[in-house]
Amino acid sequence: MKIKRQKTAYKILNFYKNTYGIDSPYKVLVDGTFCKACLSAKVNIMEQLPKYLDSDMTLMTTSCVLAECKAFGSLLFGPLKVLSQYTIRPCKHKEPVPAAQCLYSLIKQGNKKKYFVATQDPELSKKSRDIKGVPLLYLAFKNIILERPSNTSKGIENPQVSQAQSLDHQLKIVQDLKRKLLGEEIEPKEKKKKKFIKRKPTKKRKEGGNNVPKSNGGVKRKKKNKIKIASHVKAEWRKQ
Repeated sequence: MKIKRQKTAYKILNFYKNTYGIDSPYKVLVDGTFCKACLSAKVNIMEQLPKYLDSDMTLMTTSCVLAECKAFGSLLFGPLKVLSQYTIRPCKHKEPVPAAQCLYSLIKQGNKKKYFVATQDPELSKKSRDIKGVPLLYLAFKNIILERPSNTSKGIENPQVSQAQSLDHQLKIVQDLKRKLLGEEIEPKEKKKKKFIKRKPTKKRKEGGNNVPKSNGGVKRKKKNKIKIASHVKAEWRKQ
């Protein structure tokens, strides 16, 4: 799994290198949320991040990030100690501002300094994806992950959907317009009628016939009863 993650990271790094000229040694902006998550997962950023990206790098933070950690007191005391060891990147804020706002101010002009952003803050992550050429790092399942380039970084403003989905969408729009403008209702599809096979009618039995129906549906002929005549009577008939 570790080899697979590193191969994926290598492909992503090549994209940023070829597209935006972001090359080693990397500059990584780290905030308190990312540092706290790594401490909780017992992940040493200084050791594991260079191995993961297979490169030298400079871990950086700002005075606003440190001020935010101090404001949270014991909750972010550990991250404050770790971040204090990193390079302090000067920012233009005379008074401390929220960490997400401070780091965003360093990349919002097209990330000209070619920074990586390491954060667990959803607001900062979302804003970073909306800027071209900002590699985003986060922690998941006790592993540091380099996020795949966003659609903005890829230059995709409106991702295309499949042709079938597009046609269905267009058809739905046309149908909605018909209902609103013309008051037409879409005719429901006719249900297919089931085909019934008619059986051939059986021949009617002649009235007064000698045929009697059998119990199994066949026809049985009625036997004629024979009258027995005595032999002496037959002899008298012959004499006459």
